[in-house]
Amino acid sequence: MNLLKNMVLLLIASIICVAFLEFASRVLKLHGDTDPTYYLSDPVLPFLMKPNSQGKSIYGKILRINNHGLRGPDIDLFKDIDKKRILILGDSVTFGYCLDYEDTFSGILEKQLVSSKKFQGEVINAGHIGFNIKDSANYYKIYGNKFNPDIIIIAVNRSDNTSQSLDYLIKDGISYSKNSKWIFIPPFIKNILRKSSLYMTIGLVKARIEYRKVIAQSVDASTSMIDSVKIDLKNLKKHAINFDTPLWIVAVPNERDVIKGEYQEKFLDDLRKYSEKLNIPFIDTLQDFKKDQQNYCLNDQAHPSKVGHSIIANNLYEKVLNYFVIN
Repeated sequence: MNLLKNMVLLLIASIICVAFLEFASRVLKLHGDTDPTYYLSDPVLPFLMKPNSQGKSIYGKILRINNHGLRGPDIDLFKDIDKKRILILGDSVTFGYCLDYEDTFSGILEKQLVSSKKFQGEVINAGHIGFNIKDSANYYKIYGNKFNPDIIIIAVNRSDNTSQSLDYLIKDGISYSKNSKWIFIPPFIKNILRKSSLYMTIGLVKARIEYRKVIAQSVDASTSMIDSVKIDLKNLKKHAINFDTPLWIVAVPNERDVIKGEYQEKFLDDLRKYSEKLNIPFIDTLQDFKKDQQNYCLNDQAHPSKVGHSIIANNLYEKVLNYFVIN
């Protein structure tokens, strides 16, 4: 009888402890936001996003996916002769991880351009979480060219120094690693956990430990631009030429780069040199970021905050306007 009583007390104490930790995690917001996007399988790309769908993140942000499976307003494929289109490719930075759409640099840039009265058109956000340059090139070749853009801009950061695409298994709208044991767990349980701040905080701690190990083991030689990425960029340039569309690159620093005032890895410097070789305009935003601003999302050293996205948009604004005045 005493054993049963002790077990009940232990259970109650455990529940109270977990509830307190969950409450503390929500109040302190120790982790980043979640991605509630409904994913679809694709034969070439790591995934696509389900058109006309939406989800609510753990911080209450509504992520709406439009009629063409992208973030932002619905897109009408028909384009008036006077209307301009900018297609922005990239990964979670372009996508706008942890932000409302209007706070992404694509959303801010479109508002700035339209408000100037010198631009009629739209900025299309084709960012996909986890995409690299190869994935973006394939997306443009297969899907993006149908938008008939006047400019293609790809946002690049240190995570793009790879040609290894994410190898996902998509089930019930959720992405899993091929060897993940989570695939055997009912989706509703994973959805519950993704709404738990305590669970997300534990995941953040684990990720930070692994990230610090990688940084500690990294050397300059391993952070140079790898040859396969050069091929991916060359392919993206080729696709842009095939559809007679100019291609620009915008480089986005991480927090360490901003603090030090220079890129901590050779990749982005190598990318600048190779872009010049391919005659691709390279737009560097590093010097626009300020150390004393909250440039990055909460507890995140890689994804720009609303402030950071505004910096990127401001950098692109005059360049885009000047391009359309000349052309």
